[in-house]
Amino acid sequence: MPRKGRPAPWAAEEIAACLELFGELTAEETARELRRRRLSKRLRSPESVRQVASANRGAGDRLLKLVRDYAGLPLSYRDLEDELRISRKRAQALALPLVRAGVLERVEGERGEALLRDPIAWREAAA
Repeated sequence: MPRKGRPAPWAAEEIAACLELFGELTAEETARELRRRRLSKRLRSPESVRQVASANRGAGDRLLKLVRDYAGLPLSYRDLEDELRISRKRAQALALPLVRAGVLERVEGERGEALLRDPIAWREAAA
C-alpha cells in the first residue's frame, strides 16, 4: 500500500499499455483509457502518464538495441534481465509493445521458454 501523499506504483501491464496508448493518444486520453480498461485502479494524471512514458521509452530502446546486437540470435528474458539489469517482468513489459508492433518476434525455445529475436536479422542470417 502506498504511503500517504505518494502515488500508487505502476504495474507492468499498466506501463506496457500506457506506452502503447500514448503513441496514439494524448496524455489525458491515455489516462482515461487506462482507467476504462481497468488497468489503473484510479485515474492517473496526464503528468504521470508523460513521466512514465518518458522514463520507459529509453529502456525499450536499450532492449531493442540489445536484441538487434545479437544479429538474429534469440534471447531469453533471463538474458535481458542480466544484460539490462532489470527484472524479468519489466523486460516482458518493455518487449510487449515491440512484439505487438512487429519490431521484435517472440518465439518458443527448446525448453518451452519465451525468447525474443529480431525477425529481419533472423531472416538475413538464415539466407
